[in-house]
Amino acid sequence: MRVTALLCDFAQVAEGKLYVLGAGWNITGPGPAPSAVALVFEVPWDMANTAIKFKVQLLTTDEAPVIQQGPIGEVPVEAEGQIEVGRPAGIKRGSELNAPFAFAVPPLVLQPDTRYQWVITVEGGTPPVTRLPFQTRPAS
Repeated sequence: MRVTALLCDFAQVAEGKLYVLGAGWNITGPGPAPSAVALVFEVPWDMANTAIKFKVQLLTTDEAPVIQQGPIGEVPVEAEGQIEVGRPAGIKRGSELNAPFAFAVPPLVLQPDTRYQWVITVEGGTPPVTRLPFQTRPAS
């Protein structure tokens, strides 16, 4: 399975389409700012009508989870989801089926002048399907 992924300022899925604003950046901060991760899963024909679980995690370049203060204490920055794509009538056998997904990222407190990566994995899939590296600007 392939996944196309973008860092953006805002992303939303409506009526099976992905809408993004301010997409394609890879440098942010150093101060907290809201953002979003936009994904398009290219689901193989033989995985149609099957629930597919995935996970999106923010990691350091050392593969350590990024931890932030949440309402119940410190938690890793991650999101889990599930997609399921049906086969539309008349689609040719073997066609890939797109499934868009977007999630908002609250403003995060990240270290200045540091590299990070969003890592997207699909249940049963190793290694990660895709990575979205980015970095924070140095503190002024």
